[in-house]
Amino acid sequence: GMMCGHPLGASRQADQQVALTSFRNERALRWRGAREKIRQKSRPHTLVRVRAIASARKEFTTPTNQRAAQVLLATTVIPFAAVDERLQWCLEGLADAAAGRLEVILVRNGRSTDEHDGQVRAWLRLFGLDGRVLAVDRPDVPYALSSARNLGFRNASTELVICLDADCVPSDSWLDGYLSVFSALGHSLVVIAGERRFVALPASRKPQLTVAEQLRSAPCLNSLANHRRAVDQRRDRFPLLPNVEPAWDLMHGGNVATTRTAWRESGGFNTAFDGSWGFEDLEFASRVLTLPGCVPAHSRGSYVYHLESASDIERPRRDVNPNWRLACDLIPGVEEFKL
Repeated sequence: GMMCGHPLGASRQADQQVALTSFRNERALRWRGAREKIRQKSRPHTLVRVRAIASARKEFTTPTNQRAAQVLLATTVIPFAAVDERLQWCLEGLADAAAGRLEVILVRNGRSTDEHDGQVRAWLRLFGLDGRVLAVDRPDVPYALSSARNLGFRNASTELVICLDADCVPSDSWLDGYLSVFSALGHSLVVIAGERRFVALPASRKPQLTVAEQLRSAPCLNSLANHRRAVDQRRDRFPLLPNVEPAWDLMHGGNVATTRTAWRESGGFNTAFDGSWGFEDLEFASRVLTLPGCVPAHSRGSYVYHLESASDIERPRRDVNPNWRLACDLIPGVEEFKL
């Protein structure tokens, strides 16, 4: 049958394609030179490296990229609790994959304080990202992921919005992949899944490489976030989309794209999940996918590197996690499927 939704105008698709082509060509030339400057200027001392990166980023984003840098094609929403090395890697990876084309909205999620916001803003400036830091007003709970994502969507200035976890680093093709799939589908009621690859957090940065290039050779690890497996448990099912049931099980909130239209028409993330871990992403996807004409899809190039650390904690068992019971009440068939 015909797909319902909000068609993308031909002029908008043409504008996106022109912007994409321009950025790909210019990035290839300018970033090659900028990265070489980082390599030449870097020393073991962190401050020297930071200054080298800042100088290269400044040259990379201005002045010839100035007009193109105002063409924001997507927004990414990143809830964060800790301001740590993994968030810094995440932001540097975003700059490599999407500088000038992506709006970055970071949402402080309960456990960190406003004292940390300054460091996050400094990283945004350092890496040349168009971003801001918001905060969830939920003092009653220590963990408010649904509220954080809703706040990000509410403030997004683009139709396409990509959810990203703060411990995930996008591949170099991450944004291009999502934009290509979104453009090919041609309407606003979509949910697009991306893969996660679980790797060890490196001990140090190699400035002669982009973040994604360095992580490509990092050792894979069995992850607590992936049921102690090293390969994304959903990987074999991704290519089968949209002909997979249930499709909501493939839409992990750590790396998934949808639209402000789909978010608004579905009612957004359910804040009843705030306070405990998990299942808010699957419940959201289950409602979005019931919208008439909504299409689940997969972007092969939009994978991320999930950075593993010794400080990662075990996920709560389902029988003691209130979010599991809530999911069973709200997602048709989840109990039978998951068990």
